[in-house]
Amino acid sequence: MNAKPLLLKRLALIAVCALTVTIAVAVPRTGVFAVDNPQDKTAVATGSGSRSRNPETKYEHLLDGTSMNYYYQNGSGIHIEFYNGMLKYKWIVGPRKGHGNEDLEYRSRKIGDKMYVINWLEESHPDFVTIIFNFDNNVMYSSGLLRFGSEKQRIVFDGGIIEDLNLKRKE
Repeated sequence: MNAKPLLLKRLALIAVCALTVTIAVAVPRTGVFAVDNPQDKTAVATGSGSRSRNPETKYEHLLDGTSMNYYYQNGSGIHIEFYNGMLKYKWIVGPRKGHGNEDLEYRSRKIGDKMYVINWLEESHPDFVTIIFNFDNNVMYSSGLLRFGSEKQRIVFDGGIIEDLNLKRKE
């Protein structure tokens, strides 16, 4: 019997459970998270509906100076770096090897000891990606809406391991 598929299923289940617990702990229970007008690019989701974001509000860029490789359970891997409120990534293993992007503004929030959630909008595709990093356990979890609004729209929900971590964090 090949143990690899069973191990991958168990790892996937652990990743989903950990992401669910992380989100349950990190998200306040103050109401429905929704944006009343999706066309309003200044609206942000809040616990009690939406509100306009002050255009002068600065996002947190807590991982500037950090770089790492992370590998998904299917074997694909990405190198990512954070700098000056931006990120760049490049696929280093897998069918998308060599593809990437740079100078993408990211937002971050500390959600626990050595745990961060980040997100970014990649307008050129368009993709919206959220990643949770747990640097204590060297694992990451991603969720994304890729090619949103197109016929190729799809959802990704995956997890993996972090290697070659160079962690610089702001508190």
